[in-house]
This record gives sequence, structure tokens and C-alpha cells, in this order.
Amino acid sequence: ISPRRGSRLQWGILDNETLYFWKNDIIAVLEGRSPSEFAVRIAHPARGTPARRSVIKGESTAFFLGDDYEFYSFGGNQASTQLISYKMAVSGDFSKDLVPIINRDRMDEVVACYHDHLYRCSFVETGETQNKLEYFFDTTNKTDGLTRNNNVSCYIIYDKVTPDRKQLLTGRTDAGYLMYQHRGLNWDNQA
Repeated sequence: ISPRRGSRLQWGILDNETLYFWKNDIIAVLEGRSPSEFAVRIAHPARGTPARRSVIKGESTAFFLGDDYEFYSFGGNQASTQLISYKMAVSGDFSKDLVPIINRDRMDEVVACYHDHLYRCSFVETGETQNKLEYFFDTTNKTDGLTRNNNVSCYIIYDKVTPDRKQLLTGRTDAGYLMYQHRGLNWDNQA
């Protein structure tokens, strides 16, 4: 696929022998089982991502930060793409918009994961220099929100201790610690 308006390849996800890849302004799919059969098809002509590490595979859909700086789920084609951050209320004020909160100059610092039916995406707030806001979307009850001052620089899903129950660890942007998530009420003491 040739670059449009300077678009570049951002990320790819393999799902059931199908390779989807995100560019800045589109989502495409590579079809075929051998090189002679390979063909690229545009899966969504009007939605891409500026943040490569925001693209994460969930159970039956992928999640990502869109090129309009809203969060989406993607099920394989344009018709299955859903805006998931439309109910976002910052501090309970439904008139607040998520778009101006995200620092567009810090897209390389955006990180995300999918763990325990939660899509989590940490990003830098406008006017800040470190990841201090974390967007979450609960796929079980379709709710979303923001967590402030979690300061996540990376997510690690760890399964060596209990393979049937994967643990979530996060790296801290402010302290350089690796933190366990969901261990007690005070997560700051879980280093």
C-alpha cells in the first residue's frame, strides 16, 4: 500500500491466520496463504493510529487509539469498528472531551495492554512530559474511564508464577519501579 499524505506502517496483529496492520490513516489486511496468493485489502479506509503501541489484540477484537485521538475497537472491517470512548467523562463532566487531553507530540510514549477483560492505555497529558493518565475500557460491562497518576511507562503480563492466572506488572515513569497491579488496596507499596 503506497503512503498517502506521508502515512507509515505503525503496527500489525495476527488474528486467526489473518494479518491486520495499522498505518497512520488506514487499517489494512494481508490475505492469502502463500506469496503467490497474497493481496492487500483496505479494512478501514478512514481510521488509522498515530500511536503504534496503542494497538492491542483483545479476545475477539483489537483496540487502538485512533487518528482522531479517540479510542476504538476493531473487529476486522469498517462495519465492526466502534468508538469506545464516546461515553468518556473527565471528572464526571460529560461535556469534557478526551481529544484535547492527549499530548499529540508524545505518541511514541503511548503504551497499552489487554488484561482481565480490560483494555488499558497510558499516555502523556497535554502540557506534561510523562505518562500520568491511563484510559481503561472494561469489555465485560462496556464502561470506560481515566486513572490519574498511575504513571505507567510499560505493561508486562506475567504468567510464570501461576500460568492459569496471568499477573499484570507495570513500569513507573516517575520512580523507575516495576509494580504489581491488583495486589491490595495501595498499589504504590507493591514494588
